Amino acid sequence: MMRALKRWILFKYIPVLLFLGLQPQKIHALPTSPDTLKTFVQQQINVSLEIANLNPDSAMNTASKAFEIASQNNYEESKAELLRIMGLIWYYRGDYARALEYFLQSYNLYRIIDNPKGEASALNNISVVYRNQGYTNKALEMDLQILAMRQSLGDSTKIAASLNNVAVAYKDLNEATKALQYYHEAVSTSLKCRNPESLDLYYNNLGSLHLNQNQPDSAYYYFQKSIQISKPLNHKQMLANSYTYLGNYFMQKKRYDNAIASYRTGLKLAKEIGIIYEIEWTAEQLHAAYAMKGDYQNAYQMHVLYKQMADSAKNQATIQKITQIETSLRYSKEREFEQVMQTKKELENQLELNKQKQARNIAGIAGLALLLITGITLRSYHRKNRDNKLLREQTKEITLQNEEIQSQRDNIEALNKTKDKFFAIIAHDLKNPLGSLFKLSGMMHSDFEQMQPETTKSYLLHLNHAAEKAFILLDNLLQWSTLQLGSIQVNPKPFNLLDVMRDNTELLSEFAAQKKIEIQFQTCTECVAYADPILINTVIRNLLTNSLKFTPENGTVSLKVDLKSNFWVISVTDNGIGISSEDQKQLFDMAKQTKNIGYSKEKGTGLGLVLCKEFTELNGGTIWLESELGKGSTFFVSVPVWENKSGLI
Repeated sequence: MMRALKRWILFKYIPVLLFLGLQPQKIHALPTSPDTLKTFVQQQINVSLEIANLNPDSAMNTASKAFEIASQNNYEESKAELLRIMGLIWYYRGDYARALEYFLQSYNLYRIIDNPKGEASALNNISVVYRNQGYTNKALEMDLQILAMRQSLGDSTKIAASLNNVAVAYKDLNEATKALQYYHEAVSTSLKCRNPESLDLYYNNLGSLHLNQNQPDSAYYYFQKSIQISKPLNHKQMLANSYTYLGNYFMQKKRYDNAIASYRTGLKLAKEIGIIYEIEWTAEQLHAAYAMKGDYQNAYQMHVLYKQMADSAKNQATIQKITQIETSLRYSKEREFEQVMQTKKELENQLELNKQKQARNIAGIAGLALLLITGITLRSYHRKNRDNKLLREQTKEITLQNEEIQSQRDNIEALNKTKDKFFAIIAHDLKNPLGSLFKLSGMMHSDFEQMQPETTKSYLLHLNHAAEKAFILLDNLLQWSTLQLGSIQVNPKPFNLLDVMRDNTELLSEFAAQKKIEIQFQTCTECVAYADPILINTVIRNLLTNSLKFTPENGTVSLKVDLKSNFWVISVTDNGIGISSEDQKQLFDMAKQTKNIGYSKEKGTGLGLVLCKEFTELNGGTIWLESELGKGSTFFVSVPVWENKSGLI
């Protein structure tokens, strides 16, 4: 959820001009004089940097042509900066391994030409890749090194950016006190150098930290300051993030209308810039806000958008897993290569000095050279053994990662099957009751004045039945989607099972009367259970609805409660069509269920039984059944007994 924000935070120091009309100019003819040509290359660097995040393809084309010119004319500093920009473009495209390759080339070239400022910028980009791949401790170590380099150079703007990066690392490591200290230092430094370009970022980060620390009023103050700065600068991603955080603040205050308004503003901005993670996060928050307001239609639309964005992000997440290993390997190999090259250079210098010495020292020099060669050989031998050991360990780690990726693919396949089932329910089963409502209401509207009272009453009865079916299905769908998001709350308390069973019997009495089904009620007077009454109410309602649906006319459905050990066992029995042993094995599996038809052509989605199983287990109980095809079924649900130690109900 926060990955897109981290990218924006850590690359914020780049002077990107966010206006969509900016495009690279076509190159008609190259300048001829050296000074003019060098100025032209610098102009191309500025253009490619400005549009790197807005138009990566055009930026890469501009940077590649400029790099070719810089290489032909040995503009080493321009080459180093263009390598870094091309790394940024690959980073914005999501190819972190290739981005790291270009950042390392830029870093090495800046070191060779002794440009500390450029070296710090390239190292900062490498730190970003490390943090993105989950190596927070390594990234923090680099950020502290970059901060020291920039402090020695005296660049206040870049110092403020590095202070912010260090604060982000400490926040990721759950060290809130240190994060707060560095955020305030970043703000103070930025104010001193009169550079408002990044202040909105730092204030937004402070607001996020205060919100995580349960300090909503302080968070609100900083979010407002961030928005005030972002608007004139047209920082759309920062605005989208701030408005979404502002929505979280209103949710904590239970001001749901304000929360929805903030979330919708953030979602609009996120869609304009097209960042998947930002859209996914904001849609998820909007789904929860609409659900709290009881606006289930909009809640469902936001849930669908959230799932679409989450599916789009799954490939990105899988690539990131693989890139974690490549990142570690590439960077460590580059560091080793530098050490070898440095050793080689030192050896060559030493040999050159030896040649210039007098002839009387040849024997000693030869002995020293032999000693050095022996040492290098031994060192190379030990290093080779160490590298082989490291390679074996990394191969083992890659194997484990591949196994994990395969497991994730299996999980994704299972989730896709569940998603297909979910949309099949919406596409087919919700259509029938809504279609009935539409047709019956239309007939009543057109023939109302000619209709007899008996006919009117019959139509209203059918309308009520269709509305009841649609309500139950929508309620099940909403509860199931909430369960999938992991946001459902279980609130156990003592309650009388008799009241819940009686309420559901009365609720479905009209349905039973239509099919002339007798509901027999056998229970105790005080069946006090300890569970969430709302979830248990859903379980009993779904089981009783299924029994009525699959029981023939003039049949019987019975409800019974027995006490077994520390559980009340609720049984719902019918003399309906029964369930085959094969179907019983997959009855509670959303992805494998088959749709059954009742005696009166009612269709069952199977979603109700999935909810029954999940809600029963969330309350510490179990669900099972006994059934024989053609003879009926009995479903059993166990609910914990309330131990009334205080003597009060």
